[in-house]
Amino acid sequence: MTKPGGLVYLTSECCDYDRATSDEWRSAAYCGDGPEISAAWPVDDVHELFYEYVRTLGCAPRGPVLFDPDLVSRDERYQTFRGPFFSGFSLLAEKQ
Repeated sequence: MTKPGGLVYLTSECCDYDRATSDEWRSAAYCGDGPEISAAWPVDDVHELFYEYVRTLGCAPRGPVLFDPDLVSRDERYQTFRGPFFSGFSLLAEKQ
């Protein structure tokens, strides 16, 4: 991982799979026919898989945690380059 005082920066994408119906990046990820929605982390799992996991490794997020899974699932169809109900997230953590 890193030594005490070291920083870790993570970034990835997530999706509300219950609501998304297509992925604009699909054609870039597959040379043939791929699934309608490509790989992204399930939006409701991001906090556990990333923010909580780094804590188990002795790291603490630096600054506020602004990621809110409810914003990705809003009826206003949160729009990104990939399509509705996708989002990106990032995490900066410091080893304690």
